[in-house]
Amino acid sequence: MRLLIAVLCLFTLTNCSNDSMNNNECQFLLDLGINETINLSFPQFGALTSPGALYVPSAQNRGIIVVNTGTGFTAFDAADPNRVFEECSILRVSGFIGTSGCEDGNEFELINGTPTAKNPDLRCPLIRYRVEQNGNTLLIFN
Repeated sequence: MRLLIAVLCLFTLTNCSNDSMNNNECQFLLDLGINETINLSFPQFGALTSPGALYVPSAQNRGIIVVNTGTGFTAFDAADPNRVFEECSILRVSGFIGTSGCEDGNEFELINGTPTAKNPDLRCPLIRYRVEQNGNTLLIFN
């Protein structure tokens, strides 16, 4: 029994230290509160009525990317979380790929927020926000 408790404690401590290391590597962006409402009936959001992604400027780390996956909606911070924020780190949307404008050209899958196969060494996925749909209205928050 003591051996089991010792193993569980060791496992817990090991996992905590790995998580804190990964969190420290992914702290380039500000942790800002977000509470955005998007009305899909408005013309500027019409592209979201079918599958695809749309950059929406806001007060967060320079905007959010809202994605209609075809089965629901997801939203991500529009800044590359793998670098200190610069204007070039705002992702450009092309289909379901977001690409940093900086010289490293980091790419992310906009369906799930993970780095693409082009960037297998990137440690930080995009910052994901919660999305609730009520009719033609999306509420995006964290």
